[in-house]
Amino acid sequence: MTEPLLFIAGATAVGWFAWNLVGRKAGRSPRTGGFPLPPDVILRRRPLLTEAELHLYNLLRMAVQDHYLVLVRVPLWCLLQIEGEQHSQREALRHLALKYADLALIHPGSRELEQVVLVEQSDLDGSSEKLKRRDVQTALQAAGVRVTTLNPRTRYTVQQLAEMLEVDELE
Repeated sequence: MTEPLLFIAGATAVGWFAWNLVGRKAGRSPRTGGFPLPPDVILRRRPLLTEAELHLYNLLRMAVQDHYLVLVRVPLWCLLQIEGEQHSQREALRHLALKYADLALIHPGSRELEQVVLVEQSDLDGSSEKLKRRDVQTALQAAGVRVTTLNPRTRYTVQQLAEMLEVDELE
């Protein structure tokens, strides 16, 4: 009596498993990649830096090349470690999510952020952009990071930048 019941239970289990396996695959359209780009969206490359920012970057790189690695447009959440309660961490991350450091000076030995150079923006439209810049400065200073703001329209020499960033040749 138990053999027919076991046979029926086994057949039912195999049938259910096959139905779910085939049914699920048939109902889904196969994914052919990672990011599904809508057909009406066009992606194009754009310059990371303006001409003035690129000029400033090159001078800055020459001024600090023996002391720091220079990274461009790094998100703050990549540079700062946020500690605290889970809710507070989420709030801080949410607040810093789309904010970045224009030029980050990283010590090659410790791999830690030493200084940040913010490039002054003359065309900051509205108070929201100014608030973002102030938030970036506040967050970096709270973490003990030195912040220097440079004007891309000002002509600096390599020596002037080294002095402004307090890069000592004897280090």
